[in-house]
Amino acid sequence: MKHKQSEPGTVGTQTMQLDPDSHIAKVLGVVEASINSFHHECVKVPAKGLKVVGRTSDGVCEAYEGLPEINVVAVQFHPEKAIEGGDNFFLPLFRDFVERAKAYAK
Repeated sequence: MKHKQSEPGTVGTQTMQLDPDSHIAKVLGVVEASINSFHHECVKVPAKGLKVVGRTSDGVCEAYEGLPEINVVAVQFHPEKAIEGGDNFFLPLFRDFVERAKAYAK
């Protein structure tokens, strides 16, 4: 599977399957999402305390998290590109990030 797409970043070219119990799935309200892909490397084995929660059909990690023990929610694709193109589907990820940062700062 090609993970360095030639299409614009505003276009999802792959499907990511999310763990239904993951924080990201709950924030987005889905277990499957169309994503863009611009990487030449990926997480093979996440660090201790982190769990892969989103993969493409070829098994490549596209999302991982470490909640609640480690305040980490991460994606390997570029949701900001979809938003730049006018698609606000991934906007809840950014809102969640801001809210978790505020809570962490307290």
